[in-house]
Amino acid sequence: MAMIFFEHKEVDTVGETVQDLLDCVKRVQNYETTIPQPSIYMTPGVYRDLSPGVFDPQVVSIGPLHRGDPNLQIMEDQKPTYLHDLLQRIESSRKHTLNTCVTKVKDSVNTIRACYVGCAKLKDYNDAEVVKMIVMDACFILEFLYRITNPAIILPRDTLGSGYIPYDLMLFENQIPLFVLRDIFECTILKFDQTYSLTKLILSLLFYVGHLGSAVARTTFNNDDDVIVDTHTNSDHILGILHKYYYNTFATSSYPAEVMPSYSAVELAKAGVSFKPNHANGEKLAMRLFKPSWGKPVLYMPVLFLNESTNTVLYNLIAYEQCFPEVGDYVTQYIVAFMMLVNTQEDLHKLKEDNIVVYDVSGRYYDIDLIHTLCNRVTVGDNFSYNHQWQQINKYYDSRLGYITRTYFGEAWSYIASSFALIIFLLTLFQTYCSFRTL
Repeated sequence: MAMIFFEHKEVDTVGETVQDLLDCVKRVQNYETTIPQPSIYMTPGVYRDLSPGVFDPQVVSIGPLHRGDPNLQIMEDQKPTYLHDLLQRIESSRKHTLNTCVTKVKDSVNTIRACYVGCAKLKDYNDAEVVKMIVMDACFILEFLYRITNPAIILPRDTLGSGYIPYDLMLFENQIPLFVLRDIFECTILKFDQTYSLTKLILSLLFYVGHLGSAVARTTFNNDDDVIVDTHTNSDHILGILHKYYYNTFATSSYPAEVMPSYSAVELAKAGVSFKPNHANGEKLAMRLFKPSWGKPVLYMPVLFLNESTNTVLYNLIAYEQCFPEVGDYVTQYIVAFMMLVNTQEDLHKLKEDNIVVYDVSGRYYDIDLIHTLCNRVTVGDNFSYNHQWQQINKYYDSRLGYITRTYFGEAWSYIASSFALIIFLLTLFQTYCSFRTL
């Protein structure tokens, strides 16, 4: 029986592995240059688990992530009404307008898909279904924003949950790419009203969701609000535009972060520190410390509006910053600095007395523990924008003047006021007694 011998060739495993890895790197490079980075996805569990409800839409779903939720079906059935009203404002035929919109979205459907990451549900939709969903949602958003910014339009009373819609439109998981919204805006609203810009429409949401800084108590938001917006980027969306509203040069004037003691608002007030709202233009989240050469300092702070939806606004803005560090973390830094002052409800009440905190009935019992928990899970960059102010505050608190004020005068004035009130009360009783004696 003949013996058969096989020649064994030595396999270059090192060389093949290196080549495989190089091919992986090349594919990533090609992907980065041709496909936009994903910008819309489910919130990471480290933030979502703290309060899942603040990331879920209450009335309307936008995009694929929450599509099909039975709790949102009623508004889904109302979207065609918004589409009808938007098309009715345009002189061109409905068919022509929709043909233009659908064509624009269809041409960019692959780019739209690439903007969502980890969305298994989107894979179940064919391109036609994706295009229909995006066109419908974009038209709904534009018509809703046009309604709330146009005083000539009387909003229907039966608009289901209209008070929740502005909050739903800013949710991290409830977005469509901004470039799509821009394309549909140019095909619709810009055809019948050239006084509007997409930025102006989006900023109108701040009348409802503007809980921070100069956005509180504002009634109008115009294009001159110093918003740095590139409407041709693929990574932006409505939440991104609202986030950019809070950008200011103060946020870039940072100091190296240091671990330092922080004192609460009540402790600082006892030491003589005063708090006043910062309404300076262009300093939306800036904190300024005014410290005279001899005297007590004043900390100028942005206003924070508290109600039942405050956590929705804060959590989504902060989640956006944490997931996309390149956009800046100035909202995160502001909330971290704010919560350094607030340890108890007494601290919150003190800031309310000084008009730093504003709240309605629903915000009267605001749970500060939820924000403290969030602050413990976020990451602040290498620079802390308010580090210099905190250094100056701590320096004053530990100074001789700060020590004397909080030790000998911190509670003294309250005792004096109480004693004075008691004396007035006793004198009134004595006068009343004397009046009866003379009768």
